[in-house]
Amino acid sequence: MLRTILFCIAALLTVVIIGLPVMLIILLVKLFSKRASRILTYGFVGFVMRVFLPIAGTKINLVGKENIPPKGTPVLFVSNHRSYFDIITAYVAVPGYYGFVGKKEFKKVPVMSWWMLLLGCIFLDRSNPREGLRTINKAVDEVKEGYSIWICPEGTRGHEEKVLPFKEGSFKIAEKAGVPVVPVAFVHTDDILENHMPKLQKQTITIAVGKPIETAGLSRPELKTLHQQVYDEIQRMYDENV
Repeated sequence: MLRTILFCIAALLTVVIIGLPVMLIILLVKLFSKRASRILTYGFVGFVMRVFLPIAGTKINLVGKENIPPKGTPVLFVSNHRSYFDIITAYVAVPGYYGFVGKKEFKKVPVMSWWMLLLGCIFLDRSNPREGLRTINKAVDEVKEGYSIWICPEGTRGHEEKVLPFKEGSFKIAEKAGVPVVPVAFVHTDDILENHMPKLQKQTITIAVGKPIETAGLSRPELKTLHQQVYDEIQRMYDENV
């Protein structure tokens, strides 16, 4: 329980005492350069996450590092979703400029939602198809500006050995932007917290990154099966590293 208390104290101090002044600086920079503000945001968030993980007792085993695209190469990252720690560990292990697609409820959370917006995260209303289409178009615009997008098409956190079925709509981002899809599998991230709430447990997790799957030039039938191809690859990587 001590580990959990220390983590909460560190998170509070970082967000309030350090985070808010840094956020103000980033917002000032954004007035002159969106890209510079993004780079500062990614750098600060990555630094904070690197501080948080040792406090949580989390170590990362990264598999497939050679498959991670160079910084500045826009792609669509697609992963399973097991824990809130998926995002924290991703920003430590997978370098790049990317924002996550999160549920609209996160937009109501003060401070966290502000950082998400600075990172280029996008909020999705799954109950409104029209808003969903706007979200996809906004994500496509981000990709065309040179930033990557990260989606978890299961739609919720899953704790079974089988990855939950994917919602196909999110793959329109890669199709419309013509960028590669990079499959990612999170393994044991839910063993950090979710499987024994509210205590944090010392844990070594695995993040497996698969080879990018090109989407440019795919035929209509190939695009229709893209989500299944990505699903199968993520399930394979999960099974190999569980």
